[in-house]
Amino acid sequence: MELRRTTKDQIAGLRAAKRSETELPIVPGFYEGLADEAEAFLIVEGPGGSEAAAPSPGSDVPAGPGAATPAAEATLGYALLLGREHEGHVHTTLVELGLGEGYRDRFEDVLDVIRDKANPTAYLVRTDDCRLNATLLARGLQVEASALIMVPEESLTHAAVAAPAGAPVPLPGAAAPQARGAVSQPPAPPLHELVPLTPARVASVADLLVPDEAEPEEPAGHHHHGPTVAETLDEVRAMADTGGGWVLFENGLPQAVIARLEPGEGGYVLLDFVVAQGEEAGLAWGFVRASEVVRAAGRRPAAVIDALDPVRRRILRAAGYYTAAAYMVFYDPMAGRPSVPTISLEELRGMLARKERFHLVDVMGEEHWKAGHIPGSEWIDFRGLGSQARKRYKQDETIVVYCNGFT
Repeated sequence: MELRRTTKDQIAGLRAAKRSETELPIVPGFYEGLADEAEAFLIVEGPGGSEAAAPSPGSDVPAGPGAATPAAEATLGYALLLGREHEGHVHTTLVELGLGEGYRDRFEDVLDVIRDKANPTAYLVRTDDCRLNATLLARGLQVEASALIMVPEESLTHAAVAAPAGAPVPLPGAAAPQARGAVSQPPAPPLHELVPLTPARVASVADLLVPDEAEPEEPAGHHHHGPTVAETLDEVRAMADTGGGWVLFENGLPQAVIARLEPGEGGYVLLDFVVAQGEEAGLAWGFVRASEVVRAAGRRPAAVIDALDPVRRRILRAAGYYTAAAYMVFYDPMAGRPSVPTISLEELRGMLARKERFHLVDVMGEEHWKAGHIPGSEWIDFRGLGSQARKRYKQDETIVVYCNGFT
């Protein structure tokens, strides 16, 4: 069996066949970007099983399709491998693997060849890629969720959809109005309205993006998700120019911007909050309303969210969405976690002495932390390290994590 470099055009048919077999053909933008950057390989097998070494991603070996092919050679499938340099060496990730009809019992053999020839440190797989998942799990690889694909239940019926335009609308979880003729009715909830995002509305949305300097931390109910205020505002302006989203108002005040993305897969439209501030029930109502607008246009709504974002997950669950699939990353325990270097204790002492700017994080147990820790460090429970780090730190900040005797 051989792993042979090829071109994306040569495997386009194989990729299309793989996608047609999934019940939820959604390819979120982050994944498609990885796939575009990755290099393509054919998995072929001929008489005697060729032992020719496959080129590692990034090498200058010419593609193989132009070479002579034995008549009895069979194409089992394809692989997309992404290689990225880090500190003088290359970390390789398998971002997609597909086997053709009649070869889907060969995942173990194929993974052996990929591991021997390309030495990947990580594998990106969707939960509905069942046979590949089972094989990786059987090999004892470590796994964590990266992104959740969520869709609304088709049976979802919400009173907000049938409410007349401009009328107060009950929010998710609110008590239903009493029947006509009843002696009294509960007070109407706040008025919510979902309107198209236009250039004229960008100025009002900008108020949502101004951080409150009096608050050192985000106040309760604030769900701002964006790299910087300027970058997020640029994104909102671009959406307004193309009509790619909505603004959610409560009592005439903007609460959120909901974006729509056309992934071009299976008639789906991806929805997400660009920025949101307010009660989760109101934000969930906005998502319900945006979903109904998408349905009314003959499309199917969906969302792709960070698996470690509990706020978004709660809001979407309240809007009637459920997790239909997830992108997971399997790490090879023998190869180690990619792109996470270690430093010595002496190097850490030098960084502290030079007063370099970095975050020093203690991930030992709480009792160890209380008994003593390095001055200037902060404690994060190792079980919540991923989610807490995303909340506290920016991507370009240096973080040093120490445990029991090493960093």
